Amino acid sequence: MKRLFLVLSFFLIIAAAVIGLDSMYTSRVNKDYDDRIGGVLAPEKNQGLILQKKAIDSEDNILIYGSSELSSLTDKPFNPINFFQGKSDGFQVNLIGRGYCQSIIHAMNIGALGNKLQNNKVVFIISPQWFSKEGLTRADFEKNFSELHFYAFMFNKDLDHSLKLALAKRVYTLTNRNKSLIPVTKYCELYKQDTLLSRGTLCILMPYYKYKFYILSIKDKINAGRLLSSADHNRKVNNSTPKRDAFDWEEERIKAVSFAQTETDNNSYYIQNDYYDTYIRNKIESCKGSSKNASYLESPEYDDLMLFMDICKNMQIDPLIISIPVHGKWYDYCEFDINERQNYYEKITKTVQSYNFKIADFSSHEYEPYFLKDIMHIGWKGWIYFNEAIDEYYHANDQ
Repeated sequence: MKRLFLVLSFFLIIAAAVIGLDSMYTSRVNKDYDDRIGGVLAPEKNQGLILQKKAIDSEDNILIYGSSELSSLTDKPFNPINFFQGKSDGFQVNLIGRGYCQSIIHAMNIGALGNKLQNNKVVFIISPQWFSKEGLTRADFEKNFSELHFYAFMFNKDLDHSLKLALAKRVYTLTNRNKSLIPVTKYCELYKQDTLLSRGTLCILMPYYKYKFYILSIKDKINAGRLLSSADHNRKVNNSTPKRDAFDWEEERIKAVSFAQTETDNNSYYIQNDYYDTYIRNKIESCKGSSKNASYLESPEYDDLMLFMDICKNMQIDPLIISIPVHGKWYDYCEFDINERQNYYEKITKTVQSYNFKIADFSSHEYEPYFLKDIMHIGWKGWIYFNEAIDEYYHANDQ
């Protein structure tokens, strides 16, 4: 009896300590959070939940989900986090994503947020390069996979069973060779079987998964608290919302071109100098005709994109989808067929419109100098078009 008492006491002490940590770091995040975190691209935000939820609670944040274009530095003045700095148009930009954060990663993310995003402004950036024949690789998926997001998604009572089933099947195909993700793979395997036996087994294992989710949630708050209190991010910003500025978008595009010209003067493709020197100059001959048989029309990414939009529909989110073009002149040099490209743009537009979602289709800017800063990432002038689109989207109901 004495031994049992000691064991119970030990577990009670551990439980009290865990609950104490949860409460302490929740309070710290609530106290230290400020909108300046919107411009910080860090795993604590991309793969966590508490910082995204705090941004949504601010009510004037516009969450932008994308991939590597968000980390742009060479076109810094025109990136939305800088362009709209200090809520210069009445809203705070909040960037979420990094390289290889594609449709399935963001689908899991928004589904993990529960009903927090309902009726909020969400922007999703689509890159053509995602839609390769292979789609997202296992290795690139694992770089950005969040176990916290996965469990939050699967435990979200507001999501339809069909969406959870679709996600479980997809995640299973991407994780079933990774030994470090065995618990996730097992959950997916049992869930996708959807039989009486598998449901019973999952029910038996559920206390373990709930406990794991709870611990991951506490770690999320601890990591968020440390990020917020770090030297680089602890300065407060003015959270008051100023009056909306009236932007002269044509004038802004002229400024962007003027800036870009000095950044792209060592090549005829309007590609940023350092990028051209590092990735193209010494292998330009080998690139000629290298994409002769390429296509973006068949890819697992389309199913992932539709899952993302199905989740938006289910969660009553009305996103703005941004369709980024390829670099027309460079793709011509690589002999990527122009008709294939146009068919890709049309397929994306039709897919998005079938959900009655808004789309900013920038495919007509394929050949526009300085729209992209390299062969794939949005650049100086492109960001101005982007900023104009999200400005109109955010203020669409102001009248």
